[in-house]
Amino acid sequence: MSKAENNLTRSKQIWFPAKKFGWGWGQPKVWQGWVALVSCLTVGLAPLVYFTTVYKGDTYCKSLLDQKIVVTCNPDGMLGLYIAASIMWLTAAVFVLIIISNIKGEKPSWRWGKKGPLSEHAEKS
Repeated sequence: MSKAENNLTRSKQIWFPAKKFGWGWGQPKVWQGWVALVSCLTVGLAPLVYFTTVYKGDTYCKSLLDQKIVVTCNPDGMLGLYIAASIMWLTAAVFVLIIISNIKGEKPSWRWGKKGPLSEHAEKS
């Protein structure tokens, strides 16, 4: 195999094969697909994990309250907004993963498994 043919084969390599049953993509079959999957999920879940485990309220607001300065902020009041923003961030990361899967994966379509004696029998029933 020549170097040009090898490069062409690599560029057309499928990262995400189509699912056998249903619509969409299955698990990655090459390391690049695994890196894309883990990266997108890590980036997408990081803010949500941070705000649900590490975040202890608005530290600036809390420090003002600790200094007995009268303010109208609530250090715990923004947590809902931060979680909503984290969920939107996760949605964006999943959208990026869908775009990558669409570019580097097989064309998604409804699939009902392989044609064979079992699937023909299932269609007659």
